[in-house]
Amino acid sequence: GLVEARARSVAGAVAEAWGLEGLLTFEFFELPGGELLVNEVAPRVHNSGHLTQDAGGVSQFEAQLRAVLDLPLADFAPLLPCVMLNVLGGEGAEPDWAEVLRVPGARLHLYHKEARVGRKLGHVNVVGRTPEEVHDLAGRVRALLGDWN
Repeated sequence: GLVEARARSVAGAVAEAWGLEGLLTFEFFELPGGELLVNEVAPRVHNSGHLTQDAGGVSQFEAQLRAVLDLPLADFAPLLPCVMLNVLGGEGAEPDWAEVLRVPGARLHLYHKEARVGRKLGHVNVVGRTPEEVHDLAGRVRALLGDWN
């Protein structure tokens, strides 16, 4: 829609001004009324795009390599509905990762960092056939993560 077109326009203008080759990630806040405020700019792959690892199609990592190696570009928009849940260090015991992986469509990505409360330690992508299915499955994963989400 209109908000997406404005976001793409801003990103395109910045990429052109910077002479960027590769990915450029923007995090925006959308205010009531549709105004966009830029929260973060990352001229690289970014955690907001990690869902591309499991949602089908080209991942943001492959897209970055294609861009910098001058290979044919491909759209890396997800092909499947997907939700990404952050894994943050919590107060309680570490989640049962095997139980998390028993949830259909759950894909666990741990970063092998030392656990501290609030530190991002990984993420779980949850994919499914429909947005409703993904919402339900992500709720199951969120419950298993407890205070680690």
